[in-house]
Order: sequence, then structure tokens, then C-alpha cells
Amino acid sequence: MKQIIEHWDESHGIARCILNYTTSTGISLQGIGIAKCHPDDYPYISKLTGGIIAEYRAEIDLLKKINNYEIKPGIAALKHVY
Repeated sequence: MKQIIEHWDESHGIARCILNYTTSTGISLQGIGIAKCHPDDYPYISKLTGGIIAEYRAEIDLLKKINNYEIKPGIAALKHVY
């Protein structure tokens, strides 16, 4: 199950997204993504764009953790059994 927690700071142009995920074995993992607006782009600041970028970065972080803590150990166990 994936739960999304988002935060937007208008004054600094920072979007943060945290994805909570529980594996099939009950381990809780978190993917964290942060997007910061470049100073040259302040006139075009957007909550939607920052939120999307932060969510994509959180998904990438979460997928890396799922790969390291759930998929790789499972493959190692299957190779050992084989």
C-alpha cells in the first residue's frame, strides 16, 4: 500500500513528497523526494510542477529501496535454492 504525504513551501519554492510503502513481509519503507525552484525561475513558480517532480523523485527513491530490500534478497534466496 502506498500513501502520499506532500508539502509545499510557497515562500522558498520547495516541494516535498514522502511515499510510505509496506512490503509483503510487513517492513515499512519510505521514499523521499524534494524539488526546489531555481532562483531564475521564481516568476514561474508552480505548486503543481514542484509536486510532480517531488513525487517522481520519491517514487525513484522508493523503487531503489524496494529493489534492495525486497527483490534482491528474494532473487538471492531463489538462486540458493536452485
